[in-house]
Amino acid sequence: MLLRTFLRRCSSSGHVGVLQVFKLTVTSPPGAGEKLRMLRTASPETAAQSLAEAADAAAPVLLTERALRELVASPAVGDGLELPAQNSPAAAIGDGGAAGGAARAHGGDALATAGDATALALAEHSAPLGDVLRAGAEPDPSWGEIRHATARELMEHAEETRPSDAQMRVLKAAADGTDVAELEAALRDCPAAELRAATLPPSGGSALHLAASSGALEMVQALIDAGCELHARAANGSTALHWAAGSGHAAVVRALLRLGASPTTRTSTWGSTVRGDNSGQTAAHWAAGSGHDDALGALLDADPHALLVRDERQLDVAAVATRDGHGATAWDLDALGRERVVCVRVTRAMAVQRPVNFSE
Repeated sequence: MLLRTFLRRCSSSGHVGVLQVFKLTVTSPPGAGEKLRMLRTASPETAAQSLAEAADAAAPVLLTERALRELVASPAVGDGLELPAQNSPAAAIGDGGAAGGAARAHGGDALATAGDATALALAEHSAPLGDVLRAGAEPDPSWGEIRHATARELMEHAEETRPSDAQMRVLKAAADGTDVAELEAALRDCPAAELRAATLPPSGGSALHLAASSGALEMVQALIDAGCELHARAANGSTALHWAAGSGHAAVVRALLRLGASPTTRTSTWGSTVRGDNSGQTAAHWAAGSGHDDALGALLDADPHALLVRDERQLDVAAVATRDGHGATAWDLDALGRERVVCVRVTRAMAVQRPVNFSE
């Protein structure tokens, strides 16, 4: 299946249109450890960025059966949907954009409308999302390997890493999240080595943690450009992605993911003590526990397996949402786990630029 997406951009020489063509091929779900993405929207216009990222990463993509059928029926789709063999030679579904079009079957004479044929063919290659994810799930970690620092260790570390004046100015500007000019001025006065080492006691959050928590997207980019560590961990093992997700800043979550932040990183564990309510958690747990559906959706798109990951208390994201009083979020997550999905491979077939008129 070829999905054509048209993007309009401005350039110094005028308006430039970029026609991107992606090939989607139905495939088997990946095994444990292979990167997987999820695309919950079928609109060719809004799907372009996600498809481009999946193509660049050579990662398989899960689409709901409903979404894929809508894509096949879209005028932006042509040249058929190629399906793997299912106890018979491979079949190609005809142009879904043509109402009442016929399905072409290699090795068979049966014809049906494009809609009927697509529904029947995709049904053979779809499965509930939860089943697909469980088949490729990785085992829980050894909790002792991600032990949380003791209270004494935290106090000693806070004393050793007390911020300098230059570091504190950067940290305060990032935490405030409103004055980009102040942050830029503070960065000029803070050497790169000091910036990377700057943390705010007692949380141990870096300037990037603080900017992510405040939702300051421009500051997040400025701090990354200045040398802040994307994967820096706070005292409890959380990353800037955790802080953005827990605060509900979906735009920052997406930006951090594009920059390479890991959605699989877990917070530290308290081991056998009773203080581990939020230990062993991913950023998706933090978003679910705060009821931030947009941030949670961005994380699930980047790592669908986050739906089933359990923290040290054996709570998945739906259970955390229920525990913290977000019943609607938990209901949506349970429904998502039952949604039938199809796995596809995405490759970039072509990209063409040409002048366009915005009034078109």
